[in-house]
Amino acid sequence: MTTAAPTPAPTPAAIPTSTEYHKALRLLYVANTISDAQWSMLRAHCLAPDYTLTTVELAEAAGFEKPGAVNLNYGRFGAKLAGRLLYTVPPKEPQASVFATFAEGGAEAPQTRWTLRPEIVAAVKLLNWFPRLAKHKTA
Repeated sequence: MTTAAPTPAPTPAAIPTSTEYHKALRLLYVANTISDAQWSMLRAHCLAPDYTLTTVELAEAAGFEKPGAVNLNYGRFGAKLAGRLLYTVPPKEPQASVFATFAEGGAEAPQTRWTLRPEIVAAVKLLNWFPRLAKHKTA
């Protein structure tokens, strides 16, 4: 009797390249599918030291009264971006993980630190959406 080989664990999806982010972001822009709140958060995020903000700071940038709105709105942005990238967000990961990493809590915690992935920062710089970003230095 032979036993079946164990099924290998799925490999995490590779993070898209800055070129892939550039194309996907441009398509979202042309389709006019980035909301005002998403623009506000992305701008504040791109101009923040080390491209890092807390959930509360992102909420303030978007004009939200409650930090939970950040996860919802940035999650929608992440889902749209992932769709354009043909990227599958790993199970149990927030949709925003396609463009950000999280420290000191989950995506919904008020003091969680959200950091933009370097690849998306590079793509936004190429798009020149936020002119100050070209001169931006990390802390």
